[in-house]
Amino acid sequence: SGIFFLEPRPGDDPSTDGDWYGRALTVPFVHFGALSASEVATLAGIGSTSRTITQSAHGLAAKDWVGFNGTSWVKVAALEASPRCDGVVSSVIDATTFVLTAVGVVTLTSHGYTLGPLYLSQGTAGAVTSTAPTAGVSQQVAVAYDTNSIIVLQAERLPGSL
Repeated sequence: SGIFFLEPRPGDDPSTDGDWYGRALTVPFVHFGALSASEVATLAGIGSTSRTITQSAHGLAAKDWVGFNGTSWVKVAALEASPRCDGVVSSVIDATTFVLTAVGVVTLTSHGYTLGPLYLSQGTAGAVTSTAPTAGVSQQVAVAYDTNSIIVLQAERLPGSL
């Protein structure tokens, strides 16, 4: 049991004779008890990528789904004319500063989303819905996996009919 690696025999040139042997490597199982879901996700390599953004009078709130239009960060909708969704406002520090999470686990206490996939809304800029669009632009932006946490995704938005 363990992981089995193949490597060239010492002194052999594998490019000419192809003589290989195996070496076993055993990796112990590690159990992390009493960690939150976001801590486990971070250890598993799906922590979050967040950035503090300064933008004068941004007018954004936590849970607003936003994109960069080349000049400023704005609420976005799943429409051809709207910028692509680049992430969610995970917290607002003040009228000129907010935290944008582009990828990974976000804690949004009592977020109110239906558990499962979340799609950028076609009707309300900055909002998401649990119902996948049947036509038009579709961009799954997150997965709500419990009542307080979501995993933000950076999936391509699909234009046109689905």
